[in-house]
Amino acid sequence: MVCVPVAVKNPEILLEKVKSAVRSAPDLIEIRVDYLEDMNVDFSDIVSKISVPLILTVRKRDEGGLFKFGEKKRVEILEKCVEAKPRFIDLELNMSSSNLGRLLEIAKLNSVGVILSFHSFKNTPKREILVQKIYEAAQKGAELVKLVTFARDITDNLVILSLPQEARNLGIKIISFCMGERGIISRVLCPLFGSYLTYAALETSTAPGQIDLEVMRKIYTLFFSLIEKRFN
Repeated sequence: MVCVPVAVKNPEILLEKVKSAVRSAPDLIEIRVDYLEDMNVDFSDIVSKISVPLILTVRKRDEGGLFKFGEKKRVEILEKCVEAKPRFIDLELNMSSSNLGRLLEIAKLNSVGVILSFHSFKNTPKREILVQKIYEAAQKGAELVKLVTFARDITDNLVILSLPQEARNLGIKIISFCMGERGIISRVLCPLFGSYLTYAALETSTAPGQIDLEVMRKIYTLFFSLIEKRFN
């Protein structure tokens, strides 16, 4: 599956942009709430008007986000996002245990799936460190764990593409790929290795190396066409 992010500053055009994203027929849409300059948004209204499953996230700055109002305010906004009942809420794995515990409880009460995420914008940590992240997310009861790292070397893709098997062993779904130019190959291949989804850009790229949605679709069309010819 392919998820497209919607990242806008003006809350007045957010719903319009999400509806525009729907017309591109993605499998999921991620709303980057942290991009908004004004947090006075009725997320329940947006969720109710959008047929495509939504991921809401208020990404913190040390994991690539733009939220600038402090952690207390961020948690309050996250609570509003959960209560809007999207398909998923994306929370950082390294949140304080008290805040994370409260948000996990609210998500459970509202039947909202939880993605616990970890981002490394400098490198790809050792495999055993990433496996431990999967274990932590599974222990906390998340539906999905998201591990996104920066590829300094092409071989970093091999590390990240090997993680879905570890997630399966622990009974948790995973999203895992590399950022950066050297990580583009993992963005394309990760669903074939067992990643729950990959991300592709519509108008705004929200991470290094993010591929345009139409380009991603052309790659998949060509790939599966070659596979079909090969095995026929």
